[in-house]
Amino acid sequence: MELARTLDRAAADVPVPDSLADLVRRRLGALPMETRAALLVIAALGRPSRAVVAATGVTDRVLAPAVAADVVEVHEDVRFTHPLLASTLYGDAAPDDRRELHGRLASVVQDPIASARHVALGPRVARESVARRLEDAATLARVRGAADVAAELGELAAERTSPGHPDDARRRLLGAARDYVAAAATDRALALTESVLQQADSPLARSEAFTLLSEIHARAGGAGGAVAAARYAREALAESPGDREVRLRAHEVLASVLVQTEGTVPAEAHARGAMKLAEDLGDYSRIARAMSQLAWIRLETGRQDALALAERAVKMARSSRDLASTALTTMTLGEALLSLGRLQAARSILEEYRAWAATNDESELAGICATYVLLELRAGRWAEAADYAQQMRELKSQLNPAGHEVEGGYGRLALVAAYLGDESRARDYARQALENVERGGWSEGRRVVRAIMGLIDLWSGDPLGAVEQLDLVEAERRAAGLAGPTLIYRPGEHVEALLALGRTEAAIGVLERWATDAARVENAWELAEVLRSRGLVAAARGDLDGALALLEQAVQKHQEVGDLFGRARALLSLGVMRRRTRQKRASRAVIEEAVAAFEALGAAGWAVKARAELGRLGGRTREPGLTAAERRVAALVAQGHTNREVSTALFLSERTVETHLSHAYSKLGVRSRAELARTFRAAEQTSGDLTIPS
Repeated sequence: MELARTLDRAAADVPVPDSLADLVRRRLGALPMETRAALLVIAALGRPSRAVVAATGVTDRVLAPAVAADVVEVHEDVRFTHPLLASTLYGDAAPDDRRELHGRLASVVQDPIASARHVALGPRVARESVARRLEDAATLARVRGAADVAAELGELAAERTSPGHPDDARRRLLGAARDYVAAAATDRALALTESVLQQADSPLARSEAFTLLSEIHARAGGAGGAVAAARYAREALAESPGDREVRLRAHEVLASVLVQTEGTVPAEAHARGAMKLAEDLGDYSRIARAMSQLAWIRLETGRQDALALAERAVKMARSSRDLASTALTTMTLGEALLSLGRLQAARSILEEYRAWAATNDESELAGICATYVLLELRAGRWAEAADYAQQMRELKSQLNPAGHEVEGGYGRLALVAAYLGDESRARDYARQALENVERGGWSEGRRVVRAIMGLIDLWSGDPLGAVEQLDLVEAERRAAGLAGPTLIYRPGEHVEALLALGRTEAAIGVLERWATDAARVENAWELAEVLRSRGLVAAARGDLDGALALLEQAVQKHQEVGDLFGRARALLSLGVMRRRTRQKRASRAVIEEAVAAFEALGAAGWAVKARAELGRLGGRTREPGLTAAERRVAALVAQGHTNREVSTALFLSERTVETHLSHAYSKLGVRSRAELARTFRAAEQTSGDLTIPS
């Protein structure tokens, strides 16, 4: 387009300059000198309002040639028609001219952040007044949620600090590093902090740098990150044993990472240490954060007071009016409520945290998506769970493309695919997740992925593979002292897999430990699943009457806690048990109810299993119309889509699509895709529900 602007329509020979930049210079060079000077002012300002442009002395008359040449547009603001024009003009200006211009503009613009940036880009004078102005602007940018801008301004403030104030320069650099962490620029944060450590000339200076290094590595995650974070936190404690602020931050880091590397006992000790130091400092926001950390550790270890402690932490954080502490404690409480199956309360408080993160710290959004995957799976909103899993994967790729995989990203995608019955895709995602956690070396992430792989194995008919995975998960949990609620590892699946292999006593051992843990924290969600598992154990022992009673109770309990998937599973188990006791009519009724429940969830694989159980009953096995899943598949096929395209669109395996399509053919009495298209469209025009043609 820029080349075309220069062409003489009558010319046969088109001159091609060496670079587009040369061409842009030629275009700008055709403007009057005073217009080019005015354009440099606009380039330095970015996208100024007309009022700001007027305040610099630039008039409409001076700009008119640039407007006529389509170099700038004048609306409510003044902008270049293409950023290349501005960058070429600005880049060609002499450095001294640019600095002098920014110095003048600092007194023209009203916004304190913009003004401070012009000061920083102006004459390079190391004065404390300039450094303070930049630091104040960085604070304002941080409050506004612009962590990247705050980091840049903080670094500039350190550069402008007078040589006689090394402590201030160090403080400003460390502040900039923290802002870079918040902006997900971890490499830059590490570089700044390590430079401070190399120049530190006192124990306090070294301890401050060690503390920040520990926080950065803790946030990075992975086994290497956790080990490095613990090492730096202990270095900080050794360097400055009397500084309560340093000790507090070091204890906070150790409480968070030692759960993964050394167990819950030392982690809890450091959480208590952080809480005591925060109380000594009289800092209620920090007391709340330490209390929240302690609450999570106690929940992981199955303590009864964990939820009450998390609720107290939120109240204290809110009373302190510290937004960051309120957000952190809110997230902890939301996840605690979710793990205990209190979905409505969890959703309410997680929404509060998500709103905060969207405004203040977008780097937290990937973690929020991970939590929402589990929330929506439990709530029976599986399409939404799939969306959140995809969002999480994309966010992790954007924020940390070379990062490790914990239980999110591919792990979450694998989990959702398993629930939806797409075995092939679930296994592919799980393999990728396992490769990533192995590369990251995080045992917790490996345990989570193994739990997902165990689900996939069991639900695809491989109980031996499931037991191999879930035995490892169970053993690692017990070794780490974890006895709290579980969101991904489902002990009920472990029990079922062991029963399928005839290992009844081992199944009872897992069941009783799990039942004790769930009862201790009054986890009604898991206790409903315990009832179903007890029913399966009773059946394995030959107590069919006892099994029937337990499974009927399980259906009721799942209904009470709002576990739609658990209720459907319990209905299916109850139907199978009624078939075994020759209650065919009652069996058919509950299995048909289970089929409908699975279809409503989008659990295609489970719906197929339930229909297979109907087939074992004999007699009528088909419903009079298409199910919701069959309708979705038929609609897309009728529009001309291939099975693979339908599989991708509906997040199903191709085999599941083929099964639904086969059922639709049979119910509609058609034999080809062309017949399906005609019959499906005709039926849709005459009825809100498809029925079998007469």
